Amino acid sequence: MIHARMSKLIVSSMFVAPLLLSGTAATAYAEQADIFADVGIGYHSNAYHAPSAPYIDLAKNAAPTVVPNVQGGLFVPMKLGVKYQVSDDIQLRYKFDSQFYVDSALQAADTYNHMVKLLKDMELGNDIQLQVGGLFGIHKKLYVDRDTGTEKLSNAGINVSNRYTYQDIGVFAELSKEISGMKLIGKGKYASLNYDDPVVISSLDHTLFQLGGFAQFKIMDDKAKVTVGYEYKTRSYSNRRSRDLTARLGTNPFLNYTYGTFSGKLAYKVGYATRLFVDGEVITRADDFVGYNDYTKTKVKLRVLHKLDHDTSVRAKFAYSNTNYDRAFAFENPAAPKKTSSTTTLSLKGQYHWQGLGDPMLWAGVTYQNVDTNDLRYKYKYTEVAVGGDWKF
Repeated sequence: MIHARMSKLIVSSMFVAPLLLSGTAATAYAEQADIFADVGIGYHSNAYHAPSAPYIDLAKNAAPTVVPNVQGGLFVPMKLGVKYQVSDDIQLRYKFDSQFYVDSALQAADTYNHMVKLLKDMELGNDIQLQVGGLFGIHKKLYVDRDTGTEKLSNAGINVSNRYTYQDIGVFAELSKEISGMKLIGKGKYASLNYDDPVVISSLDHTLFQLGGFAQFKIMDDKAKVTVGYEYKTRSYSNRRSRDLTARLGTNPFLNYTYGTFSGKLAYKVGYATRLFVDGEVITRADDFVGYNDYTKTKVKLRVLHKLDHDTSVRAKFAYSNTNYDRAFAFENPAAPKKTSSTTTLSLKGQYHWQGLGDPMLWAGVTYQNVDTNDLRYKYKYTEVAVGGDWKF
């Protein structure tokens, strides 16, 4: 019942807000606000990201054979965004996105994100642009028994399915300056992430710190734009313990991860109707205790946008990532091989700008993802097909 009421409330907010803003009494507000709403219907073949084949669970005593139950069903993807210009240099933003399943038996796979940001733009000396702001968010991610789709339980049988629900609050800043045709960008963020307390196992409360520098410039007679950069990030946990080199938790120090990311992006105009985007990242993670969960992750992404005509376009994407752990074991079991993981994602999306009923951008898309890992608890694949519309007001 709560699930149904929440879905109705969210759907109502997506359509009632724009109608209110169109009224005479709200004219002044609407002139300062940009609103978009995106809603659709789709089918997901594996709502709980269950492994697609039976496996031996080396993380449990007696290493039982597990036969996962792959469950699919209809879902409703929804997005709502509002940008409100408080004054010439202050803007308030709200963004909501969710994925709710129609079948109540799949509601444990529901996810959502609320995010509010308040931003202030400033111009410093020497044509330096500074944007500072604060953020607050509420999030729910997937945390269930992947094999069955039932609520996640601790080893003692206590419900801990709230472990990935959290709120974050923080501040951020971005500094930019143009120098001889090159744009230099500095970004920083500090946030506190407060997770629901599952009581019988450690909560995931931690602080996040990010600092990065990027350079953007054009090449090939301005047909291509390149962005290169580096980002430093830490996640410092207040309750979660580090693992030692035998994968044990015990009374080890609280976990602290340090990340370094080298990134490069290329946006290229192939012709009047086609754009090509190529992204690459190399990410290293260091576990500050003994390095058990250190990894190196390589990510590549290729996207193509092609306009068929003024109102119709097609987007295709290929993404691949590969993660190798220096010391961590599959199943967190020293008798198992070192952990490896790779993810392949393919997607195709068509869009059509329909002239009528609010002039929506109608869309239809299909996504395939395959996660291949030797920790077979997390080896899965899915296909997702969805159609919908995107309205802007």
